[in-house]
Amino acid sequence: MAFYVPILTLMNDRYRWPRASIVVVATLVACVTMPIRAGAQDKNKADDKDGQGNSSRPPNAFTSAVPICYSRVNGEPRLVRPWNITNRDVPTCKPPSPWDVSVPSGGWAAACTTGGSFDCERNEYYTQLDMTGPTGPAGPQGPAGIAGPQGPRGVAGSIGATGPQGAVGPRGADGKQGVAGPAGSSGPQGGQGAQGQKGDRGSAGADGSVGPRGEQGATGADGSQGPKGDKGQTGSDGLQGVKGDKGQTGADGLQGVKGDKGQTGADGPQGLKGDKGADGPQGPKGDKGQTGEQGPQGPKGDKGQTGETGAVGPIGPTGATGDTGPAGAAGPAGPQGDGFTFRGAWDTNTAYLVNDVVTENGNSYIARFDSLHIDPTLPGAAWALLAARGETGPAGTNGTNGTNGNDGLNGANGTNGTNGTNGTNGVDGQSGTTGQAGFSQQGSASAFVGSFPSSSYIPVPNLALDVTPLTSTGALIISTDGGVQIVSAVAGQSLVVDIFLLVDTGSMMNKEIGRRRIVIANAVAGATIVNWAFSFVVDSPMAGTLNTYHVSTKGVLTSASSQGAWVSGSSTVRPELRGTLTAVLINK
Repeated sequence: MAFYVPILTLMNDRYRWPRASIVVVATLVACVTMPIRAGAQDKNKADDKDGQGNSSRPPNAFTSAVPICYSRVNGEPRLVRPWNITNRDVPTCKPPSPWDVSVPSGGWAAACTTGGSFDCERNEYYTQLDMTGPTGPAGPQGPAGIAGPQGPRGVAGSIGATGPQGAVGPRGADGKQGVAGPAGSSGPQGGQGAQGQKGDRGSAGADGSVGPRGEQGATGADGSQGPKGDKGQTGSDGLQGVKGDKGQTGADGLQGVKGDKGQTGADGPQGLKGDKGADGPQGPKGDKGQTGEQGPQGPKGDKGQTGETGAVGPIGPTGATGDTGPAGAAGPAGPQGDGFTFRGAWDTNTAYLVNDVVTENGNSYIARFDSLHIDPTLPGAAWALLAARGETGPAGTNGTNGTNGNDGLNGANGTNGTNGTNGTNGVDGQSGTTGQAGFSQQGSASAFVGSFPSSSYIPVPNLALDVTPLTSTGALIISTDGGVQIVSAVAGQSLVVDIFLLVDTGSMMNKEIGRRRIVIANAVAGATIVNWAFSFVVDSPMAGTLNTYHVSTKGVLTSASSQGAWVSGSSTVRPELRGTLTAVLINK
Protein backbone atom coordinates (compact mmCIF):
# COMPACT_ATOMS: atom_id res chain seq x y z
CA MET A 1 0.00 0.00 0.00
CA ALA A 2 1.49 3.35 -1.01
CA PHE A 3 0.57 6.79 0.35
CA TYR A 4 2.24 10.17 0.76
CA VAL A 5 3.18 12.13 3.88
CA PRO A 6 4.96 15.45 4.61
CA ILE A 7 8.72 15.20 4.88
CA LEU A 8 9.28 18.37 6.96
CA THR A 9 9.67 16.52 10.24
CA LEU A 10 12.74 14.72 8.88
CA MET A 11 14.52 18.08 9.19
CA ASN A 12 13.95 18.25 12.93
CA ASP A 13 17.37 18.65 14.60
CA ARG A 14 16.04 17.74 18.02
CA TYR A 15 17.91 14.43 17.89
CA ARG A 16 21.40 13.59 16.66
CA TRP A 17 20.81 11.43 13.61
CA PRO A 18 23.29 8.89 12.28
CA ARG A 19 25.28 9.97 9.29
CA ALA A 20 23.48 7.51 7.07
CA SER A 21 20.15 9.23 7.85
CA ILE A 22 21.23 12.19 5.66
CA VAL A 23 20.78 9.88 2.68
CA VAL A 24 17.10 9.28 3.35
CA VAL A 25 16.49 12.99 4.10
CA ALA A 26 18.04 14.00 0.80
CA THR A 27 16.14 11.29 -1.03
CA LEU A 28 12.78 12.30 0.50
CA VAL A 29 13.32 16.04 -0.07
CA ALA A 30 14.24 15.44 -3.70
CA CYS A 31 10.95 13.64 -4.26
CA VAL A 32 8.40 14.84 -1.65
CA THR A 33 5.64 12.62 -3.01
CA MET A 34 7.72 9.41 -3.05
CA PRO A 35 5.53 6.39 -2.09
CA ILE A 36 6.43 4.54 1.12
CA ARG A 37 6.34 0.73 1.17
CA ALA A 38 4.13 -0.92 3.80
CA GLY A 39 6.06 -3.34 6.06
CA ALA A 40 8.61 -5.47 4.27
CA GLN A 41 6.45 -5.68 1.13
CA ASP A 42 7.34 -4.11 -2.23
CA LYS A 43 5.62 -1.28 -4.09
CA ASN A 44 3.11 -3.39 -6.07
CA LYS A 45 0.93 -0.81 -7.79
CA ALA A 46 -1.58 -3.41 -8.94
CA ASP A 47 -2.19 -4.42 -5.28
CA ASP A 48 -2.30 -0.76 -4.17
CA LYS A 49 -5.97 -0.50 -5.19
CA ASP A 50 -9.06 -1.91 -3.56
CA GLY A 51 -11.76 -3.83 -5.34
CA GLN A 52 -13.33 -0.62 -6.70
CA GLY A 53 -10.15 0.85 -8.19
CA ASN A 54 -9.69 3.47 -5.45
CA SER A 55 -6.41 4.11 -3.66
CA SER A 56 -6.36 2.57 -0.19
CA ARG A 57 -6.00 5.13 2.57
CA PRO A 58 -3.62 4.64 5.55
CA PRO A 59 -5.09 3.13 8.70
CA ASN A 60 -6.36 5.38 11.51
CA ALA A 61 -3.35 4.44 13.68
CA PHE A 62 -1.10 6.57 11.39
CA THR A 63 -3.10 9.85 11.58
CA SER A 64 -0.56 11.64 13.82
CA ALA A 65 2.85 10.08 13.05
CA VAL A 66 3.95 7.45 10.53
CA PRO A 67 6.62 4.94 11.71
CA ILE A 68 9.10 3.95 8.97
CA CYS A 69 12.37 2.08 8.61
CA TYR A 70 14.74 3.22 5.85
CA SER A 71 17.77 1.54 4.32
CA ARG A 72 21.26 2.58 5.39
CA VAL A 73 22.43 1.90 1.82
CA ASN A 74 19.99 3.74 -0.45
CA GLY A 75 17.62 5.47 2.01
CA GLU A 76 14.57 3.52 0.71
CA PRO A 77 11.81 3.76 3.36
CA ARG A 78 9.13 1.22 4.29
CA LEU A 79 6.09 1.42 6.56
CA VAL A 80 6.18 -0.53 9.87
CA ARG A 81 3.72 -1.09 12.72
CA PRO A 82 3.13 1.48 15.51
CA TRP A 83 4.67 0.94 18.97
CA ASN A 84 2.92 -1.79 20.98
CA ILE A 85 3.45 -4.79 23.27
CA THR A 86 3.74 -8.34 21.90
CA ASN A 87 0.40 -10.23 21.87
CA ARG A 88 -1.33 -7.23 23.54
CA ASP A 89 -3.02 -4.03 22.42
CA VAL A 90 -1.39 -1.26 24.52
CA PRO A 91 -0.99 1.88 22.31
CA THR A 92 0.20 3.86 25.38
CA CYS A 93 3.33 1.76 25.91
CA LYS A 94 6.66 3.62 26.37
CA PRO A 95 8.94 3.57 23.26
CA PRO A 96 12.73 3.52 23.69
CA SER A 97 14.65 6.84 23.76
CA PRO A 98 14.51 9.24 21.95
CA TRP A 99 10.92 8.41 20.90
CA ASP A 100 9.46 8.59 24.43
CA VAL A 101 8.91 12.39 24.45
CA SER A 102 5.11 12.53 23.96
CA VAL A 103 3.96 11.26 27.36
CA PRO A 104 0.17 10.42 27.34
CA SER A 105 -2.13 12.12 29.88
CA GLY A 106 -2.39 8.92 31.98
CA GLY A 107 1.36 8.18 31.84
CA TRP A 108 3.12 5.21 30.21
CA ALA A 109 1.42 1.80 30.64
CA ALA A 110 4.55 -0.34 30.13
CA ALA A 111 7.63 -0.56 27.91
CA CYS A 112 6.97 -1.28 24.21
CA THR A 113 8.27 -4.62 22.87
CA THR A 114 7.08 -4.60 19.25
CA GLY A 115 6.45 -2.21 16.36
CA GLY A 116 8.45 0.97 15.68
CA SER A 117 12.23 0.45 15.65
CA PHE A 118 11.77 -3.20 16.69
CA ASP A 119 10.50 -3.89 13.14
CA CYS A 120 13.67 -2.45 11.53
CA GLU A 121 16.28 -4.81 10.12
CA ARG A 122 19.99 -4.59 10.91
CA ASN A 123 20.72 -2.53 7.79
CA GLU A 124 17.95 0.02 8.48
CA TYR A 125 17.38 3.18 10.53
CA TYR A 126 14.07 4.16 12.17
CA THR A 127 12.19 7.50 12.19
CA GLN A 128 8.62 8.91 12.42
CA LEU A 129 6.95 11.28 9.96
CA ASP A 130 4.52 13.92 11.26
CA MET A 131 1.22 13.96 9.32
CA THR A 132 -0.38 16.96 11.04
CA GLY A 133 -0.34 20.14 8.91
CA PRO A 134 -0.75 23.76 10.17
CA THR A 135 -4.26 25.12 10.79
CA GLY A 136 -5.57 27.33 7.97
CA PRO A 137 -6.72 30.96 8.53
CA ALA A 138 -10.28 31.60 9.73
CA GLY A 139 -12.90 32.26 7.04
CA PRO A 140 -14.66 35.66 6.65
CA GLN A 141 -17.60 36.63 8.88
CA GLY A 142 -20.90 35.48 7.37
CA PRO A 143 -23.86 37.93 6.90
CA ALA A 144 -26.25 38.49 9.81
CA GLY A 145 -29.28 36.20 9.83
CA ILE A 146 -32.89 37.42 9.58
CA ALA A 147 -34.50 38.29 12.91
CA GLY A 148 -36.79 35.59 14.27
CA PRO A 149 -40.59 36.01 14.63
CA GLN A 150 -42.20 37.90 17.55
CA GLY A 151 -42.44 35.71 20.63
CA PRO A 152 -45.78 35.03 22.35
CA ARG A 153 -47.26 37.65 24.73
CA GLY A 154 -46.12 37.18 28.26
CA VAL A 155 -48.51 36.61 31.18
CA ALA A 156 -49.68 39.85 32.88
CA GLY A 157 -48.00 40.51 36.18
CA SER A 158 -49.95 40.56 39.43
CA ILE A 159 -51.26 43.87 40.87
CA GLY A 160 -48.88 45.36 43.32
CA ALA A 161 -49.76 45.67 47.01
CA THR A 162 -51.54 48.82 48.24
CA GLY A 163 -49.19 51.41 49.66
CA PRO A 164 -49.27 52.34 53.37
CA GLN A 165 -51.89 54.79 54.70
CA GLY A 166 -50.65 58.40 54.86
CA ALA A 167 -50.37 60.15 58.21
CA VAL A 168 -53.33 62.21 59.49
CA GLY A 169 -52.80 65.92 59.00
CA PRO A 170 -52.80 68.33 61.99
CA ARG A 171 -56.14 69.62 63.29
CA GLY A 172 -56.94 73.26 62.56
CA ALA A 173 -57.33 75.83 65.35
CA ASP A 174 -60.83 76.29 66.79
CA GLY A 175 -62.62 79.56 66.03
CA LYS A 176 -63.63 82.00 68.79
CA GLN A 177 -67.08 81.58 70.39
CA GLY A 178 -69.42 84.36 69.32
CA VAL A 179 -71.44 86.39 71.87
CA ALA A 180 -75.01 85.14 72.18
CA GLY A 181 -77.62 87.74 71.31
CA PRO A 182 -80.87 88.26 73.29
CA ALA A 183 -83.83 86.11 72.25
CA GLY A 184 -86.70 88.01 70.57
CA SER A 185 -90.40 87.38 71.21
CA SER A 186 -92.27 85.37 68.62
CA GLY A 187 -94.79 87.40 66.60
CA PRO A 188 -98.31 86.25 65.80
CA GLN A 189 -98.84 83.95 62.78
CA GLY A 190 -100.19 85.96 59.87
CA GLY A 191 -102.80 84.69 57.54
CA GLN A 192 -102.02 83.31 54.13
CA GLY A 193 -101.92 86.09 51.61
CA ALA A 194 -102.98 85.85 48.02
CA GLN A 195 -100.41 84.82 45.52
CA GLY A 196 -98.85 87.89 44.10
CA GLN A 197 -97.14 88.35 40.83
CA LYS A 198 -93.51 87.58 40.60
CA GLY A 199 -91.70 90.70 41.39
CA ASP A 200 -88.33 91.87 40.29
CA ARG A 201 -85.33 90.78 42.17
CA GLY A 202 -84.54 93.26 44.80
CA SER A 203 -81.20 94.16 46.26
CA ALA A 204 -80.03 92.49 49.36
CA GLY A 205 -80.99 94.36 52.47
CA ALA A 206 -78.78 94.85 55.44
CA ASP A 207 -78.91 92.24 58.14
CA GLY A 208 -81.08 93.22 61.02
CA SER A 209 -80.22 92.56 64.60
CA VAL A 210 -81.53 89.40 66.14
CA GLY A 211 -84.57 90.04 68.24
CA PRO A 212 -85.37 88.30 71.45
CA ARG A 213 -86.84 84.87 71.21
CA GLY A 214 -90.60 84.94 71.15
CA GLU A 215 -93.00 82.40 72.49
CA GLN A 216 -94.22 79.59 70.34
CA GLY A 217 -97.18 80.81 68.33
CA ALA A 218 -100.18 78.74 67.36
CA THR A 219 -99.93 76.78 64.19
CA GLY A 220 -101.62 78.56 61.32
CA ALA A 221 -103.63 76.98 58.54
CA ASP A 222 -101.83 75.86 55.40
CA GLY A 223 -101.98 78.48 52.65
CA SER A 224 -102.30 77.81 48.95
CA GLN A 225 -99.21 77.24 46.87
CA GLY A 226 -97.90 80.52 45.57
CA PRO A 227 -95.93 81.02 42.39
CA LYS A 228 -92.22 80.57 42.44
CA GLY A 229 -90.54 83.85 43.21
CA ASP A 230 -87.26 85.09 41.89
CA LYS A 231 -84.12 84.14 43.69
CA GLY A 232 -83.30 86.79 46.22
CA GLN A 233 -79.89 87.97 47.16
CA THR A 234 -78.22 86.24 50.02
CA GLY A 235 -78.21 88.36 53.10
CA SER A 236 -75.34 88.54 55.52
CA ASP A 237 -75.41 86.22 58.48
CA GLY A 238 -76.80 87.70 61.62
CA LEU A 239 -75.34 87.33 65.05
CA GLN A 240 -75.86 84.07 66.85
CA GLY A 241 -78.81 84.44 69.14
CA VAL A 242 -79.05 83.04 72.64
CA LYS A 243 -80.32 79.53 72.75
CA GLY A 244 -84.05 79.68 73.41
CA ASP A 245 -86.31 77.18 75.03
CA LYS A 246 -87.68 74.44 72.87
CA GLY A 247 -91.05 75.54 71.51
CA GLN A 248 -94.04 73.44 70.72
CA THR A 249 -94.16 71.81 67.36
CA GLY A 250 -96.27 73.93 65.04
CA ALA A 251 -98.50 72.66 62.31
CA ASP A 252 -96.91 72.04 58.95
CA GLY A 253 -97.28 75.06 56.68
CA LEU A 254 -98.04 74.95 53.00
CA GLN A 255 -95.21 74.07 50.72
CA GLY A 256 -93.83 77.28 49.47
CA VAL A 257 -92.74 77.96 45.95
CA LYS A 258 -89.12 77.01 45.36
CA GLY A 259 -87.15 80.17 45.40
CA ASP A 260 -84.08 81.01 43.42
CA LYS A 261 -80.74 79.99 44.85
CA GLY A 262 -79.37 82.80 46.89
CA GLN A 263 -75.80 83.88 46.98
CA THR A 264 -73.58 82.29 49.52
CA GLY A 265 -73.17 84.52 52.52
CA ALA A 266 -70.08 84.92 54.57
CA ASP A 267 -69.52 82.39 57.35
CA GLY A 268 -70.64 83.71 60.71
CA PRO A 269 -69.09 82.85 64.04
CA GLN A 270 -69.76 79.46 65.53
CA GLY A 271 -72.82 79.62 67.75
CA LEU A 272 -73.67 77.52 70.74
CA LYS A 273 -75.11 74.14 70.04
CA GLY A 274 -78.89 74.38 70.26
CA ASP A 275 -81.36 71.71 71.16
CA LYS A 276 -82.56 69.54 68.37
CA GLY A 277 -85.69 71.06 66.87
CA ALA A 278 -88.64 69.19 65.47
CA ASP A 279 -88.27 67.82 61.97
CA GLY A 280 -89.82 70.15 59.41
CA PRO A 281 -91.58 69.07 56.22
CA GLN A 282 -89.56 67.88 53.21
CA GLY A 283 -88.76 70.82 51.04
CA PRO A 284 -88.64 70.73 47.23
CA LYS A 285 -85.41 69.74 45.48
CA GLY A 286 -83.18 72.72 44.98
CA ASP A 287 -81.50 73.74 41.77
CA LYS A 288 -78.05 72.37 40.96
CA GLY A 289 -75.36 74.52 42.43
CA GLN A 290 -72.59 76.13 40.48
CA THR A 291 -69.40 74.21 39.87
CA GLY A 292 -66.88 74.93 42.56
CA GLU A 293 -63.28 75.88 41.98
CA GLN A 294 -60.73 73.18 41.22
CA GLY A 295 -59.39 71.58 44.36
CA PRO A 296 -55.70 71.22 45.22
CA GLN A 297 -53.48 68.57 43.60
CA GLY A 298 -54.19 65.14 45.09
CA PRO A 299 -51.43 62.72 46.22
CA LYS A 300 -49.63 60.57 43.67
CA GLY A 301 -51.60 57.41 42.85
CA ASP A 302 -50.28 53.81 42.87
CA LYS A 303 -48.38 52.52 39.87
CA GLY A 304 -50.71 51.06 37.24
CA GLN A 305 -50.34 47.63 35.63
CA THR A 306 -47.87 47.19 32.81
CA GLY A 307 -49.48 47.64 29.41
CA GLU A 308 -49.29 45.04 26.61
CA THR A 309 -46.14 44.78 24.54
CA GLY A 310 -46.38 46.65 21.26
CA ALA A 311 -46.10 44.90 17.92
CA VAL A 312 -42.65 44.14 16.50
CA GLY A 313 -41.47 46.71 14.00
CA PRO A 314 -40.51 45.76 10.46
CA ILE A 315 -37.09 44.13 9.78
CA GLY A 316 -34.45 46.69 8.93
CA PRO A 317 -32.28 46.40 5.83
CA THR A 318 -29.22 44.10 5.92
CA GLY A 319 -26.08 45.98 6.79
CA ALA A 320 -23.00 46.00 4.62
CA THR A 321 -20.54 43.08 4.97
CA GLY A 322 -17.76 43.93 7.40
CA ASP A 323 -14.05 43.54 6.73
CA THR A 324 -12.53 40.09 7.05
CA GLY A 325 -11.18 39.58 10.57
CA PRO A 326 -7.60 38.54 11.30
CA ALA A 327 -6.61 34.86 11.13
CA GLY A 328 -7.44 32.97 14.31
CA ALA A 329 -4.88 31.25 16.50
CA ALA A 330 -3.86 27.68 15.65
CA GLY A 331 -6.35 25.14 17.00
CA PRO A 332 -5.41 22.48 19.59
CA ALA A 333 -3.93 19.16 18.52
CA GLY A 334 -6.55 16.59 17.46
CA PRO A 335 -7.37 13.53 19.63
CA GLN A 336 -5.29 10.34 19.45
CA GLY A 337 -6.51 8.16 16.56
CA ASP A 338 -7.71 4.57 16.96
CA GLY A 339 -5.10 1.79 16.84
CA PHE A 340 -5.43 -1.58 15.12
CA THR A 341 -5.38 -5.16 16.43
CA PHE A 342 -3.41 -7.88 14.65
CA ARG A 343 -5.60 -11.03 14.50
CA GLY A 344 -3.37 -13.38 12.45
CA ALA A 345 -4.67 -15.42 9.51
CA TRP A 346 -8.28 -14.71 8.48
CA ASP A 347 -10.82 -17.31 9.65
CA THR A 348 -14.34 -17.46 8.19
CA ASN A 349 -15.95 -18.41 11.55
CA THR A 350 -14.40 -15.52 13.53
CA ALA A 351 -16.18 -12.19 14.10
CA TYR A 352 -13.91 -9.23 13.35
CA LEU A 353 -14.16 -5.64 14.67
CA VAL A 354 -13.21 -2.28 13.15
CA ASN A 355 -9.39 -1.87 12.76
CA ASP A 356 -8.70 -5.62 13.14
CA VAL A 357 -5.78 -6.67 10.86
CA VAL A 358 -5.65 -10.15 9.24
CA THR A 359 -3.43 -11.90 6.68
CA GLU A 360 -4.43 -14.02 3.68
CA ASN A 361 -2.39 -15.25 0.67
CA GLY A 362 0.59 -13.18 1.82
CA ASN A 363 -1.40 -9.87 1.92
CA SER A 364 -2.59 -8.02 5.05
CA TYR A 365 -6.02 -6.37 5.33
CA ILE A 366 -7.63 -3.92 7.84
CA ALA A 367 -11.34 -4.09 8.78
CA ARG A 368 -13.37 -0.99 7.95
CA PHE A 369 -16.35 -2.16 10.03
CA ASP A 370 -17.49 -5.25 12.02
CA SER A 371 -17.98 -8.36 9.87
CA LEU A 372 -18.39 -12.14 9.89
CA HIS A 373 -17.89 -14.65 6.99
CA ILE A 374 -16.65 -11.86 4.61
CA ASP A 375 -13.47 -12.85 2.74
CA PRO A 376 -10.99 -9.89 2.60
CA THR A 377 -9.82 -10.93 -0.90
CA LEU A 378 -13.31 -10.45 -2.38
CA PRO A 379 -14.49 -7.02 -3.62
CA GLY A 380 -16.42 -5.03 -1.03
CA ALA A 381 -16.23 -2.28 1.58
CA ALA A 382 -15.69 -4.50 4.66
CA TRP A 383 -11.90 -4.77 4.23
CA ALA A 384 -9.10 -2.55 2.87
CA LEU A 385 -5.70 -3.73 1.66
CA LEU A 386 -3.08 -2.76 4.26
CA ALA A 387 0.09 -4.34 2.82
CA ALA A 388 0.49 -6.32 -0.41
CA ARG A 389 2.45 -9.52 -0.71
CA GLY A 390 6.04 -8.96 -1.91
CA GLU A 391 7.66 -10.60 -4.88
CA THR A 392 9.87 -13.66 -4.50
CA GLY A 393 13.32 -12.65 -3.35
CA PRO A 394 16.55 -13.67 -5.06
CA ALA A 395 17.72 -17.24 -4.73
CA GLY A 396 19.79 -17.90 -1.65
CA THR A 397 23.18 -19.53 -1.59
CA ASN A 398 23.31 -23.31 -1.70
CA GLY A 399 23.11 -24.90 1.72
CA THR A 400 25.44 -27.53 3.02
CA ASN A 401 24.77 -31.15 2.13
CA GLY A 402 22.42 -32.87 4.52
CA THR A 403 23.22 -36.09 6.35
CA ASN A 404 22.40 -39.40 4.71
CA GLY A 405 18.89 -40.68 5.34
CA ASN A 406 18.16 -43.97 7.13
CA ASP A 407 18.14 -47.21 5.17
CA GLY A 408 14.77 -48.30 3.86
CA LEU A 409 13.11 -51.60 4.91
CA ASN A 410 13.88 -54.75 2.93
CA GLY A 411 11.20 -55.56 0.38
CA ALA A 412 9.52 -58.96 0.14
CA ASN A 413 11.02 -61.53 -2.25
CA GLY A 414 9.39 -61.37 -5.65
CA THR A 415 8.75 -64.21 -8.06
CA ASN A 416 11.52 -65.04 -10.42
CA GLY A 417 11.10 -63.14 -13.62
CA THR A 418 12.86 -63.27 -16.85
CA ASN A 419 16.33 -62.01 -16.74
CA GLY A 420 16.33 -58.39 -17.74
CA THR A 421 19.00 -55.94 -18.29
CA ASN A 422 20.64 -54.61 -15.23
CA GLY A 423 18.94 -51.27 -14.22
CA THR A 424 20.44 -48.33 -12.40
CA ASN A 425 20.25 -48.27 -8.63
CA GLY A 426 17.19 -46.30 -7.27
CA VAL A 427 17.39 -43.58 -4.62
CA ASP A 428 16.69 -44.49 -1.00
CA GLY A 429 13.08 -43.80 0.15
CA GLN A 430 12.23 -41.59 3.19
CA SER A 431 11.59 -43.20 6.52
CA GLY A 432 7.90 -43.63 7.41
CA THR A 433 6.21 -42.40 10.66
CA THR A 434 6.67 -44.53 13.74
CA GLY A 435 3.08 -44.09 14.94
CA GLN A 436 0.88 -41.47 16.59
CA ALA A 437 -0.94 -40.86 19.90
CA GLY A 438 -4.12 -38.90 20.75
CA PHE A 439 -5.36 -37.22 23.95
CA SER A 440 -8.69 -35.50 24.72
CA GLN A 441 -10.49 -33.80 27.60
CA GLN A 442 -14.04 -32.47 28.05
CA GLY A 443 -15.26 -29.61 30.25
CA SER A 444 -16.42 -30.45 33.78
CA ALA A 445 -18.11 -27.11 34.67
CA SER A 446 -18.72 -23.57 33.37
CA ALA A 447 -16.32 -20.66 33.71
CA PHE A 448 -18.12 -17.38 34.56
CA VAL A 449 -16.90 -14.13 33.01
CA GLY A 450 -18.18 -11.21 35.09
CA SER A 451 -15.52 -8.47 34.77
CA PHE A 452 -15.00 -6.40 31.58
CA PRO A 453 -12.20 -6.07 30.75
CA SER A 454 -10.79 -8.98 32.76
CA SER A 455 -7.45 -8.36 34.45
CA SER A 456 -6.27 -12.01 34.31
CA TYR A 457 -6.96 -15.34 32.58
CA ILE A 458 -10.05 -17.28 33.73
CA PRO A 459 -9.37 -21.06 33.36
CA VAL A 460 -12.08 -23.23 31.74
CA PRO A 461 -12.54 -26.21 34.14
CA ASN A 462 -10.93 -29.52 33.00
CA LEU A 463 -9.88 -28.26 29.54
CA ALA A 464 -6.18 -29.09 30.12
CA LEU A 465 -3.82 -31.81 28.72
CA ASP A 466 -0.31 -32.95 29.75
CA VAL A 467 1.73 -34.01 26.67
CA THR A 468 5.36 -35.24 26.66
CA PRO A 469 6.70 -35.72 23.07
CA LEU A 470 9.07 -38.70 22.65
CA THR A 471 10.95 -37.18 19.70
CA SER A 472 11.60 -33.67 18.42
CA THR A 473 11.13 -34.71 14.77
CA GLY A 474 7.35 -35.03 15.06
CA ALA A 475 4.47 -32.58 15.21
CA LEU A 476 1.63 -31.87 17.67
CA ILE A 477 -1.88 -30.81 16.56
CA ILE A 478 -3.88 -28.98 19.27
CA SER A 479 -7.60 -28.21 18.72
CA THR A 480 -10.43 -26.92 20.92
CA ASP A 481 -14.14 -26.12 20.62
CA GLY A 482 -17.10 -25.20 22.84
CA GLY A 483 -19.83 -22.62 23.43
CA VAL A 484 -20.29 -19.22 25.12
CA GLN A 485 -23.72 -17.98 26.36
CA ILE A 486 -24.67 -14.47 27.49
CA VAL A 487 -26.46 -14.52 30.87
CA SER A 488 -29.02 -11.79 30.09
CA ALA A 489 -32.10 -12.74 28.03
CA VAL A 490 -33.04 -9.10 27.29
CA ALA A 491 -33.07 -8.08 23.61
CA GLY A 492 -30.27 -5.66 22.68
CA GLN A 493 -27.75 -6.80 25.34
CA SER A 494 -24.27 -7.75 24.04
CA LEU A 495 -20.71 -8.58 25.10
CA VAL A 496 -17.29 -9.64 23.74
CA VAL A 497 -15.01 -12.36 25.22
CA ASP A 498 -11.70 -13.90 24.07
CA ILE A 499 -10.93 -17.66 24.13
CA PHE A 500 -7.19 -18.46 24.62
CA LEU A 501 -5.16 -21.64 23.94
CA LEU A 502 -2.18 -21.51 26.35
CA VAL A 503 0.78 -23.76 27.20
CA ASP A 504 2.90 -24.17 30.35
CA THR A 505 6.39 -25.54 29.62
CA GLY A 506 9.32 -25.49 32.04
CA SER A 507 9.43 -22.09 33.78
CA MET A 508 7.31 -20.41 31.08
CA MET A 509 3.65 -20.12 32.10
CA ASN A 510 0.57 -19.12 30.09
CA LYS A 511 2.37 -18.77 26.77
CA GLU A 512 -0.31 -17.84 24.21
CA ILE A 513 -0.55 -20.18 21.21
CA GLY A 514 -3.85 -18.95 19.76
CA ARG A 515 -6.87 -16.76 20.47
CA ARG A 516 -10.41 -16.31 19.13
CA ARG A 517 -12.71 -13.32 19.80
CA ILE A 518 -16.39 -14.14 20.40
CA VAL A 519 -19.06 -11.41 19.87
CA ILE A 520 -22.52 -12.16 21.32
CA ALA A 521 -25.64 -9.95 20.85
CA ASN A 522 -29.29 -10.70 21.67
CA ALA A 523 -31.11 -9.75 18.46
CA VAL A 524 -34.39 -10.86 20.13
CA ALA A 525 -35.36 -11.78 23.68
CA GLY A 526 -33.36 -14.86 24.74
CA ALA A 527 -29.84 -15.76 25.91
CA THR A 528 -27.76 -16.14 22.71
CA ILE A 529 -25.09 -18.89 22.30
CA VAL A 530 -21.98 -18.58 20.07
CA ASN A 531 -19.52 -21.49 19.52
CA TRP A 532 -15.74 -21.40 19.12
CA ALA A 533 -13.52 -23.89 17.26
CA PHE A 534 -9.86 -23.56 16.20
CA SER A 535 -6.64 -25.60 16.06
CA PHE A 536 -2.87 -25.06 15.83
CA VAL A 537 0.15 -27.16 14.84
CA VAL A 538 3.28 -27.23 17.05
CA ASP A 539 6.14 -28.40 14.82
CA SER A 540 9.24 -30.08 16.26
CA PRO A 541 8.28 -30.06 19.95
CA MET A 542 11.01 -30.51 22.57
CA ALA A 543 11.49 -34.22 23.23
CA GLY A 544 11.10 -35.42 26.81
CA THR A 545 9.65 -32.07 28.01
CA LEU A 546 6.29 -31.95 29.81
CA ASN A 547 3.93 -29.45 28.16
CA THR A 548 0.55 -28.56 29.72
CA TYR A 549 -1.91 -27.20 27.17
CA HIS A 550 -5.05 -25.50 28.60
CA VAL A 551 -7.96 -23.22 27.61
CA SER A 552 -8.76 -19.91 29.38
CA THR A 553 -11.01 -16.89 28.72
CA LYS A 554 -11.15 -13.13 29.35
CA GLY A 555 -13.89 -10.48 29.18
CA VAL A 556 -13.24 -7.67 26.65
CA LEU A 557 -16.27 -5.35 26.76
CA THR A 558 -20.00 -5.49 27.54
CA SER A 559 -23.26 -3.53 27.44
CA ALA A 560 -24.79 -2.05 30.61
CA SER A 561 -26.93 -5.06 31.66
CA SER A 562 -25.45 -8.17 30.02
CA GLN A 563 -24.89 -9.82 33.48
CA GLY A 564 -21.74 -11.62 32.17
CA ALA A 565 -21.28 -14.89 30.23
CA TRP A 566 -20.94 -18.67 30.77
CA VAL A 567 -18.04 -20.42 28.97
CA SER A 568 -18.23 -24.23 28.49
CA GLY A 569 -20.28 -26.59 30.69
CA SER A 570 -20.53 -30.20 31.90
CA SER A 571 -22.52 -33.30 30.97
CA THR A 572 -25.39 -32.20 33.26
CA VAL A 573 -25.08 -28.40 33.61
CA ARG A 574 -25.21 -26.45 30.33
CA PRO A 575 -24.22 -29.51 28.25
CA GLU A 576 -24.86 -27.49 25.06
CA LEU A 577 -21.79 -25.34 25.94
CA ARG A 578 -19.48 -28.21 26.97
CA GLY A 579 -16.00 -27.66 25.50
CA THR A 580 -13.32 -30.13 24.37
CA LEU A 581 -9.51 -30.00 24.09
CA THR A 582 -7.76 -32.55 21.83
CA ALA A 583 -4.05 -33.18 21.13
CA VAL A 584 -2.73 -35.52 18.39
CA LEU A 585 1.03 -36.34 18.50
CA ILE A 586 2.50 -37.50 15.19
CA ASN A 587 5.93 -39.18 15.43
CA LYS A 588 8.14 -39.23 12.35
